Amino acid sequence: MSDNMNDGQKKAFEDAVNEKVEIIRGELREEMNSKLADFKEELIAQFEARMRASTCDLASLQRREMNAAKQSQISDSLEVGDRMNREVGTNDAEMYKEVGTNDAEINKCEMNKKVSSIADILENHHTKKKRSRTTCKRLA
Repeated sequence: MSDNMNDGQKKAFEDAVNEKVEIIRGELREEMNSKLADFKEELIAQFEARMRASTCDLASLQRREMNAAKQSQISDSLEVGDRMNREVGTNDAEMYKEVGTNDAEINKCEMNKKVSSIADILENHHTKKKRSRTTCKRLA
């Protein structure tokens, strides 16, 4: 400020400067609040998208684990069934030689029952898989 100004002029000049500073501070505060609100909304949207994705990933992982367990059970069942068929078949062959009965029809019926139950398991698994994909699509 100039020394040529009197105290009244100096006071008026300081007041004008302070008023202008407050106006600028208010504008900056509004702009920052607006940007913070936008940033907050963007973060919430990203968080929600990640949660949906991780939920689908978790469901997919659980399905894979269940499928692996079911596949293992089916494998074990088939293995046990095959072993039983071999053991029973050997004993039956000797027995049927003596009795004179043909076991082919009986074995065919038993195998058809096993194949039918395995097909049912696989069909149920496929149906559940379709449902879970639909659920993930709805979540996304």
